[in-house]
Amino acid sequence: DGWYHIRGRADDVITVAGIKVSLLDIDRALLEADGVADAACVGIRHQGHGEVAAAFVTLKSGQDEADAIRRLDAHLLSALGNSHRPRLYKFVDTVPRTAAKRSKMQGEMRRQLAGIVLSEPEKAVDFR
Repeated sequence: DGWYHIRGRADDVITVAGIKVSLLDIDRALLEADGVADAACVGIRHQGHGEVAAAFVTLKSGQDEADAIRRLDAHLLSALGNSHRPRLYKFVDTVPRTAAKRSKMQGEMRRQLAGIVLSEPEKAVDFR
């Protein structure tokens, strides 16, 4: 239609195997998944793809983490496709957010994942 739609900042986009991926789209899809109380993503280095999404997820009470990984993967595959599926899930009590609780704290999230480089392209990892 000729209009540009600005959806986020440059640090909210990663390149997965040559495909531009919006972390905001992944955040939104994770929040729509059953059993998720809060979620946010950052990019993390990957040996094969260059960069992939890593998700910080707070589950609703009574949720099993191993089952949650399977459900989240299936949900993201159907909603957004394989390039958008996080390759690492970090289950946390609270997703790092700014004081106003509106925006994710990408710097803090990246600090918690510092030094991790993923190499398995098709396996979701539960990192604690």
